Amino acid sequence: MSKFKQIQPDTWDAHVKRASSSADFAKEYKKVHYVLDRHKIMAQKIKDGDYVGEEYIFGRGAAELVHHGYVRKEELIPYQKALLADIAKHKDYTIKIRASKDDDLVDFNPYEEIKQDLLGRFDQAMKIVQENS
Repeated sequence: MSKFKQIQPDTWDAHVKRASSSADFAKEYKKVHYVLDRHKIMAQKIKDGDYVGEEYIFGRGAAELVHHGYVRKEELIPYQKALLADIAKHKDYTIKIRASKDDDLVDFNPYEEIKQDLLGRFDQAMKIVQENS
């Protein structure tokens, strides 16, 4: 048996019950309650120049950050340029594909399609975020 106390399945219920049992407990729980705001965290990472995932460079995460005013679109540009430059390192990489199993193999370079997809992804995400607001 572990020397550490195991969390019981009803631990959360016990906390809720205790917090709701008196105003003093409720105030105390409210003082230590911390809510993680992923938009605020990611915006701070962008402002600090830290690594962020592709979702916060071109995707819906980026659109939400801009739409809600956490960052300006201009603050994402260095990240977007860096990601495209990283992808461009592989632009001479071709793969062999065939349109159907009866066709011959042809050389295909996905770089341009990937680049265009990334560039369009942010605009599409902005439309979605604006429609859902």
